[in-house]
Amino acid sequence: MKKYIFSSILVFFVSSSLIFAQTLEANISFDIEQHDFGKIEEADGSVTYNFEFTNTGSKPLIISQVRASCGCTSPNWSKEPVLPGKRGFVSATYNPKNRPGPFNKSITVTSNATTPTKILRIIGDVNPKPKTLEDIYRFSMEKIRLKSNHVSFARITKGQENTQDMEIINVSDNPVKISFNRIPAHLQVSAVPEVLAPEEKGVIRVIYDSDKKNDWGFLIDRVDVLLDGEFRQ
Repeated sequence: MKKYIFSSILVFFVSSSLIFAQTLEANISFDIEQHDFGKIEEADGSVTYNFEFTNTGSKPLIISQVRASCGCTSPNWSKEPVLPGKRGFVSATYNPKNRPGPFNKSITVTSNATTPTKILRIIGDVNPKPKTLEDIYRFSMEKIRLKSNHVSFARITKGQENTQDMEIINVSDNPVKISFNRIPAHLQVSAVPEVLAPEEKGVIRVIYDSDKKNDWGFLIDRVDVLLDGEFRQ
């Protein structure tokens, strides 16, 4: 009978020690671990959400690192140790610029908590902003704007002729005559139309004749653009 009582006391002592050890740790408990921004407007810029948490352990909680899954999301967090029972935060700022449509991004939080890694998540759907003239024709040459600043022919085989168009628009208040200088023999370059009225759209048409080019590999040619007879870079 005495042996039985001693064993019961020993088991009780070990169990109590384990419970006591578990409470001597920091513990991070977030109110929520995913936030849905819903529909947001690209034109309104960045949006931010604060994930708030409580240290439900008995040691100070220290966040050592917060890492976002992409450069479009900027994290911030409580830099000082969070005492037991106190509140802290991890924030996520999402930049929707040039990112229309649904998004789903993660934020990885590393700390000295009993669960050292936590994954937070932000989701939402970005309504694209209306494109301006500058968004569509991104490159400026004073009187005209261009959709691109180069023409790419990709791969051309010997004996092949290829044609590419570059879209342009006249953004001045007067007609603009477009011409070209220093054109290599294997290229034909023209503006269609040659004279653009104010707000009129057109193209710079380039024809590449590979029979007249004896070089091989990745090649670059440069042509001067003249607006009303004046050189523009």
